[in-house]
Amino acid sequence: MKTLRFILPVLLTFTLHAADRVALVIGNDAYQHARPLETAVNDASAVAGALQKLGFETLTASNAGLESMIEALDTLRVKAAGARAVLVYYAGHGIESNGTNYLVPVDAKLERELQLRTQALSMDSLLEELKRMNVPARMVILDCCRDNPLEGRSWLATRGSSGGLATLDQDTLNEATLVVYSASPGKPALDRMQDRDAHSPFTQALLDELPQPGIHSFEVFGRVEESVIKTTAGKQKPRLFYNGSTLPFREFRFAQGATAPQAPAPSPAVVQSAPPAPAPAEAVAAEAGPALPARGYFDLQALYEGGPYSGYNSYSRTRILTQVQEVLKKQGLYTSSADGTPGPGTQRALIAWQRAHAVPVSGRLDTTTLKALNLDAVREQQAPAPKPVAARPATPRPQPAASRQPTNPAVYLIGPPASSESLDEQFRRAATKFEQKR
Repeated sequence: MKTLRFILPVLLTFTLHAADRVALVIGNDAYQHARPLETAVNDASAVAGALQKLGFETLTASNAGLESMIEALDTLRVKAAGARAVLVYYAGHGIESNGTNYLVPVDAKLERELQLRTQALSMDSLLEELKRMNVPARMVILDCCRDNPLEGRSWLATRGSSGGLATLDQDTLNEATLVVYSASPGKPALDRMQDRDAHSPFTQALLDELPQPGIHSFEVFGRVEESVIKTTAGKQKPRLFYNGSTLPFREFRFAQGATAPQAPAPSPAVVQSAPPAPAPAEAVAAEAGPALPARGYFDLQALYEGGPYSGYNSYSRTRILTQVQEVLKKQGLYTSSADGTPGPGTQRALIAWQRAHAVPVSGRLDTTTLKALNLDAVREQQAPAPKPVAARPATPRPQPAASRQPTNPAVYLIGPPASSESLDEQFRRAATKFEQKR
């Protein structure tokens, strides 16, 4: 089989002024020692063009080796000084090994698992580089794991790889960092739906949603998720990870401006039109997303605020939240234990569920959300009474041992003590018997 074996030059686009938003876009197709891809470079090129139109200073790397990828990251760090947002987009092969994710350069051989550490770019290294960039909002978009790049490798076969990326521990993810997978953890992403498609379903959805004006980044990625699920009939479900406050991402908008209002229908009479009514406060709040506390999630009391269970006791609210977590877990939105304890993982899953089910994004267990979850008729329960502690049986006090009769035979030389004879009579009788025996 003839394999494409040339490397396109790395193209870096620079500007002389400091940019407010900076992006690095990498697309790898022409793998020298693994199965080539068909649309990754084309996807990356289209994303780079879209970001440039949105005001990003964009660095691009096509069919890059490991050294080129590292150099591009270093250039991104320099360019990101003073920026408000930094973004990394990668299309190409990706692989997971022992819980660590790697982006595969086109020159990686990977004949042994150990070579992943020296010939591929780990996600840990990428996130650490982004952490060094003191930027309010950091975003990573990964459209990779489109198939098994290392088919036939004996070490990969023994690992039983599922072909997807490993999930990220959101609690340890760097704050102000958002990571988007094009597919759920452990699942491969589609390269194309049909042969005539120019882009992968994820990148096509991204290209459709990025230019929408006035939409904050969380909403953009939520719409991308909905589009991919619909396009692939549920075969591919993107996943979003982040930690800390949602504020940097709710404040950031890819496309500036407001959605253009529809022109009013022409009227035959000339009338002075009244100014449009302001949008309802509820609609504005839904667009901006829930206003979460600084810690990034509602506590047990605030989670039910304004809903039917706001007056329930904490035991009942905990039991209901446990049921909610179980539903979110079944839908792949929540990965921790269903224990009824609120936290950032539960909050993220609830918001993602509300977006996916066209429910107002309140971040709370309000009436509408509980009804959609079929949990709107749960009665308040009382915590079970503590079990009585069984009384310990009294320990019997040791009794003094019964007095024993002496066993010394000398005691009975003069006969049993119950005799009615006087002591002198007993001695005389005993002496008489003694004399008779002599």
